[in-house]
Formats: sequence, structure tokens, C-alpha cells
Amino acid sequence: MVGTARAGIQCYACHGTMVSGDYRPQDSTFRNISTGGFPGNHRTHLSNAATGDSCTVCHGNNAYLPSHRNGSIDMAGNINSSPATGAYSRGTSFAQSSTPAWGTCANVNCHFEKTTPPWGSSAFTSPTDCNRCHEAPPATLDAGSHARHDTYYPGPANCGTCHADHLAEVKPFAHATSAGKRDLAVSLHDPHNVAAGTYSGSVNEYLPSQNNIYGTCSNTYCHSNGTSVATGSIPANTTVTWGTAGPLACNACHGTPPAYANGSPKANRHAAHAAYSCNKCHANTTADGTTISNPANHVNKSYDVAQGSGVSFSYVFNTAGGSCSAISCHGSTGAQWGSTSCLGCHSVAQGNRTAVAAQLGGGSHHIQGTLTDAACYQCHWEANSDGSINPLYHGGTAAPGSAVDLVIYGAGTRPTTYTPGTTAIQYHYTSSVNRAGVRNITSHCLGCHSDQNNATQPFGDGKTPKAYAWDGSSVASRYAQSGTTTWGKYTSASWPNTAKKKITKAFSAHGNAAANSRGWDTTSGVDGTITNSSGAVNIECFDCHNSHGSGVSGITSRYSSATGRNKGGILKDTLAGRGGYSVTYQPYTTGSVAGKNRLNPGGSLCLDCHLTAAAGTTPWGYGATFGASQAITGYWDVPAYKGYTTAGAERRYPYKRLHAVSGGHFGASSPLTGTPMSTINGLCTPCHDPHGVSPTLGAKQQYAVPLLKGTWLTSPYKEDVAPATNASGTIRTDFGKEGIKFQIDQNTFTADLRGGAVSNLAFSNISTAAGLCVGCHTRSSLTNGTNHTWKSKDRIHEAVKGWKTAGGAVKHNYTCSKCHSPHSNATLPRLMVTNCLDGKHKGRVANNPAAAITGDGSGDERGCYGMATSSPTCTTTYSYLFASGSGRIPGYYYGGDNSNYQISCHETDTGSGTDQGWNNVTPWSN
Repeated sequence: MVGTARAGIQCYACHGTMVSGDYRPQDSTFRNISTGGFPGNHRTHLSNAATGDSCTVCHGNNAYLPSHRNGSIDMAGNINSSPATGAYSRGTSFAQSSTPAWGTCANVNCHFEKTTPPWGSSAFTSPTDCNRCHEAPPATLDAGSHARHDTYYPGPANCGTCHADHLAEVKPFAHATSAGKRDLAVSLHDPHNVAAGTYSGSVNEYLPSQNNIYGTCSNTYCHSNGTSVATGSIPANTTVTWGTAGPLACNACHGTPPAYANGSPKANRHAAHAAYSCNKCHANTTADGTTISNPANHVNKSYDVAQGSGVSFSYVFNTAGGSCSAISCHGSTGAQWGSTSCLGCHSVAQGNRTAVAAQLGGGSHHIQGTLTDAACYQCHWEANSDGSINPLYHGGTAAPGSAVDLVIYGAGTRPTTYTPGTTAIQYHYTSSVNRAGVRNITSHCLGCHSDQNNATQPFGDGKTPKAYAWDGSSVASRYAQSGTTTWGKYTSASWPNTAKKKITKAFSAHGNAAANSRGWDTTSGVDGTITNSSGAVNIECFDCHNSHGSGVSGITSRYSSATGRNKGGILKDTLAGRGGYSVTYQPYTTGSVAGKNRLNPGGSLCLDCHLTAAAGTTPWGYGATFGASQAITGYWDVPAYKGYTTAGAERRYPYKRLHAVSGGHFGASSPLTGTPMSTINGLCTPCHDPHGVSPTLGAKQQYAVPLLKGTWLTSPYKEDVAPATNASGTIRTDFGKEGIKFQIDQNTFTADLRGGAVSNLAFSNISTAAGLCVGCHTRSSLTNGTNHTWKSKDRIHEAVKGWKTAGGAVKHNYTCSKCHSPHSNATLPRLMVTNCLDGKHKGRVANNPAAAITGDGSGDERGCYGMATSSPTCTTTYSYLFASGSGRIPGYYYGGDNSNYQISCHETDTGSGTDQGWNNVTPWSN
């Protein structure tokens, strides 16, 4: 039977590869009759598992009969059933041709509704051609916030941060065929590709033609405050809606600066550094401190800390809080990030504030034992009791240079309520020290160092505020007292010949300066009216002491503290540019043993102030700071320091200046024959208390000025001096003679030089006149009561009131001050201020080998000769004056007119009428 022959074949028998059963037409750049290939992109659009049904996506009906071989190519009316009706540019049917003009697709979902390249174009390659459909990242079609995120995660390689990583797939573009027909693949990761966060927006409408309802991301690393870098846990966070115009401000994620609580969830001290812009510490991330200049160093799961312009440091990351070393703005020291302690910051200088921790670890410091931040609370309102910062009073870097709020301690307890002037006081300085503020600090200091806290241990270190007090009393009991006394004790008209010294001395010369007087001059020394040269400005605690501790080395105090032997006092030292000071200063060891002026820092601090008129080399000056018009030295003082090498007595009487410094308490003129009970050790405080005269002295306070730790009666005697003329008869006061120029009890307290010892004087009791002296130089070390050899130390000190018990009648009742200066002397050894009766100085010369100290004779006034003649003018009302006498000191005379004055001093003891010497120490002439 003749008919049509039929056989069932598969599509690949014609279009594909029969051997492998691959339905996909062969792609070729030309019509290849050998392979059947022709220009197209079938094999990049279909996988090798494609079936006949796969063709319908683009060509519509899959029920093709042999009749489809009609010379036309049919296309689906909506390619891939795209939401926006995808169409081929040549229509749904067009004629086959050996030289076809290839069309393009538009609005197809698989190309993100973007017009495709012409069919047969080169196949897309990954990742270069990712942007041929939706751009990489999307910039115009459904741009959202892709462009901003591309700044941080650039290019297709980083799409996997938020989406499935198609670049890792065998067919990187296979995901496109299902676009718009499945949920958008949103899978959030951090920069280390660890899944983190969720997206809340619509994921089934994301093609340009769809509604594209954007949402937000939650709990992502890249929009967190960054603390997870240290903690490993991302804190809850929600972003702004996707597509919101950017860039976001810094505080949208972490604050400006990052403001999360310190220690929760990690260390944070950004607020304390708010005065600095971000680029000071993150220079590789931001160049100007407000914008990101290098996104690669931002949101990268790392703390990129790098020094910026004007600062230097080295940073090491640590999950507990990184640390920096060699920090330029911390005095080139180190610090741990997030430290909440006072000392964590103030271990180094903050702005122009001094590094406190270094002081607290100095040679002398305020707190003993283990130093903790809690100790700051006792003195500062800026600290809480646990040592953390109290933001109510702590300005920090947000308010650099703020006043320091200091505690005024209560009775036995630290107050908890801030009341200005009662429980709190402020100290504020700018570029210089503020005197009002310095006075405020004194109120702060005395709040603790007062009688009400004598048994209190503010720091719990076993030490009370009076722990090192020599008299067991508080500083306030000495410094804050208002008592005064007259310096001289013989000021009335009843004592016409005394050195009256009628000026007022305050028991607290430093704390009550306006009531304290002092001074001397080169005309009358301290014998006549004394013009007050003292200032009226108080010396405050902070003038002599540091508040936290001192870096001064060497011997700083008489007592030994917990910090070491003779290492107390917390002496003042300053650093230029810190604390309002413009000078770097430390008291120091100076002088020498050979120069007999060896000073330790505890002594040089006093003399630096007493001998420096204005601040410059020192932080203060006796004149410019405290208002004194004269250096604070005694009339006899020669400290051989700061250019002072000449005593007042040497200026008044130049003949007394023969020797250099002979020694004193800063260096003995010669070895002592006995051992004192204590040593001076280059200090002033063995004898002086700079805080004031101790109330424990009771009624004897009046004899303990200035600022003495015991009694010392200033000399009631006028200064001894040699006769002005080298002539005979100088003992007389008539006929133009100058009279006696040495002062003893008899011509000071009575009118008769030849009288006996004067009794009933204030210094009749050595404990009143020189209790301070005999505390070191005991009576037994000065006179033994048995050796009465003339000129011996024992015999000389029998002249002290009450010390002569045998060996003849009592002739003198002297004070120690009659013969000795308390400080130093350039004229005589052993702190002596007199060598009276030494005739070799007649005429007030250093050494007169031809002094008129011998001979006797007679004569009349017309001949003008004889030891007792009248004045050199030879004029008198007497016709004749037959007389005899002596030129020695004190000398005598006997006149024919019955005017006579006969006295014997030391002739009996020396065995010579011309030798009145009484010791082996003071004669300085040969």
C-alpha cells in the first residue's frame, strides 16, 4: 500500500546533539553545516539538562509538529512569562534566513527588564558582565542603596555580602532565569562572610516594573556600633529604610563620637576624647574627622587606629580594651582604652594639668600603702567613692581646663553634699597661678589637717593628718591661729638702753602675714626703730607643698615618713606649662661642706623664696608674690646662697667683714667638742615650723617667734661695736667722747656699768630664753660646773643666767642671743655676733696694730696730752685738768676735777691691763 512514511524523532535530532541527547541548538558564529551550528546563545540560556519543554520559555508552544518547518521562527508572546511582558524585537514570528538580522529582547525578567544585546552576541562572562542586566551594583534600575554600599563592598565580588554568591556557582548567570518568579535572595553577612542580620522588606517584588517596597535591615554588623569586633556579639540595631538618601551621619550607627556606655558592652573612652576630631586617632579612615576618606578602613570588622597630624602613639588591640603607648598628648606615656579610673587618665598630663600618678609615686606623697582610684574621692568631688568619675563635677575633655572641685573635709568624715564654701571649694587656673585659687586650696587642706580630724584616716592607710607633726598638733592649730606678740620684750621707757624691737610678730607668720612685721636696715640694724618690710600676702599651703606628691629627691624633711628616711613634706616642684606655672622648679641640694653652707632641698625651698624677689627662676618671689620689700633674712644672716654673702652688720660696720662665711648651722666653723642632741641636716625645719608657733608651748609662745619650735628670746642688747676713734678716754661721754660701745646687763638694764648682775629679767629662766637651743646643746655639753679656766668653753657659758654655780661672783646673766646668731655668720665662728673689748678694732678697722690701748699719764688741757684730757679742741671751762687714765677698752680715767670713772673688767683674769679677751674663738685679728 502506497502512503506517507512517518517516524518519531526528538528535537535534538535536528537542533541539538543527538549523540548526547542535548536539546540545545549548537551555537556558532556562522552557519556551520557540519555541526548544524548557527549564530545564537541557546547553550548559555539553557543547561545541558534542558528538555523540549525548556524551549517554550522563549518559543511558546512545545507541541511542534513536522509542519513547524515552515521557514518561520516563532517567539512567545511574553518571553519567560515576564511580569512586564517580555518581547522579542522581531515579533512573534519572522522568516528564517541564512543571513538573519538578530533581534533583542525587552522587559524580560531574566535580563532584569533591560534590553538585551542582539541574539548571537558574545556570551556573558562573570563577573565582567554582571552589570549587563542589573548593573553591579544596581545604579539606575532598582538602585535602592546599592551605590552607597558599593563604596564599602565594591563590585560583583562583594554582592555575596547581602545576596547569594552566584560567582561561586558553575553557572553564575543561571539565577537570572527565575528572577521575578522567586523571592529575592537576601542573605546578610559581615565582612568576614559570617551570616549576620535580617531584612524586613518585600522579597517577591524587586524587578523595576514591580512595586519594590523597601524594608530595613536589623542586627547587622555593618550598621552596628562596632562593639562586636571586641565582644563577638552584634548589638541590636535597625537601619534606615533601604533606598533612603545618604550618606548617613556617623551617629546613625555609633554616635559622634561612639556613645555606648564604657564597659557595656565594651571599653569606651570616646566621650573623654570628644575635644579631638576623629582623624587624630583614625587618620587612615578619615582625613578631616567628618567624612570617610578610605572606606576600606571603615565597617571592616577591625579597629583601624592610626595617628593623625599633630599626635603620635602606638596602638595594640585587645578585646578588653586596646592600649596605646608613647602617646604624645599623654606626656609620651601609655594608657589603656576604657579605663574608668581617675589614675587611668591622670597618670599622664592632661592638657596643662600635671601628671598626678607620677607625683603620687614620688619621693614624698600624700597616700601611703596601695594606691587606688578610690582614694581620689577623699579630696575631689570629681570622683565617686568607688574611684569612678563623677560626671556632675568632672569636666573632662568636653570642658578642658575646668575648675578643680575640692572637698572640705568634715569632722571625721568626708561630706557627701556639695555646698560651695562649706563642703566644697574650687581651684581654677588658666595660663598662670591664681592667688585666690591658691587660697582656696588652703581651705581644702586645713579641712583635713585640723584638730577635728586628728584621729581620722582619710585614705585608710594607717596615717592620720597629724601623723608626722613634731608637737602632736594639727597644721590648722598652728597656721590658722591669729595670736601675736611683741618681738622685743623690753620695749618700755623703763629700759632706755635696750634694743626695743618694738614690732609685732604673728604666731602664724605665713598664715597671718598682715599682722607680722620684720625688717632691719644698715643705719641702725635692729637697735632702733624698725621699718616693717614684711608683705601682707599669706603664704598658702600650695606655695610650699604639692597636693599629690613631690618628685623632689634628697633630704626634704626632718622627720622620716613611710616613703623613706627624711623624705617627707611633699615639697613644691613645678613644671612649666603645667598647673598654671611658667617655670620648671625643684628645690635641690646645694652648697658644700667646705663652704659651710650645705643645703638640702628642704632648706633650699625656704631660702629660694626668702631670697628671690620675683618669680622667674622660682614659682614665686618674696616681693612680687607676697609683697615684702626686703629679702627675708635676719640682720646677721649670711646664707652664702643666691648671692647673699654679706650680713647686715657688715654693711652697717664694714670693718666687721674680714672673713668669708665662718660657718653656722649649715656647716660648723670647726668641729664641735660635744655631740648635739640633734642635727640640722641642711634644713630649716629642725628649728622652725613654717605652719606656726605650736599652741602646745602655752604662755611661752611669745618667746617662740618667728615660727620657732621652741623658745628663743631675741637679744635685748644693742649691737656691740668698737670705738669710732682710735683715741684715749673713749669711755667718757663728756668733753666730746663717744662713751662705751659694748652692751652688757649693767649698761643695758641699769645706768651703772660697774653694777652687779641684773636679776628678775624675763630670760632668767633658760627655758624661756633659749629652750630651743638647749634642746640640742645641753647645759652639760656647754659648761660642766667644775672647770672655771678663763676663756674655756665651760667658763664662758657660766655667763648664761643660772649656769654659774661656783668660781666667783655672778657678773652676767646673758641670753644665748647676746653672743650668738641663730642662722649663719660671715664674721665670726660659732655663730658669734660679738668680740667686744677687742681693742685692736679701735677706729673701727679690721686690725689696728697701733691701737691706743696702753699707757697712762697726766697733763693739762693747754698741752692737750694725757689719757683723760678733754676734747681734741682743747677747749674747756676748766683752767687746769690734771688727770690720768687708760686707752684700753673699756678703760678708766681719774681727773683732778674729781671726775673719775674706774672699772676693772677682765684684767684680773687675764693678768694684763691691756688684755680684756674672754674667749679663744672670736678674736679675728692677728
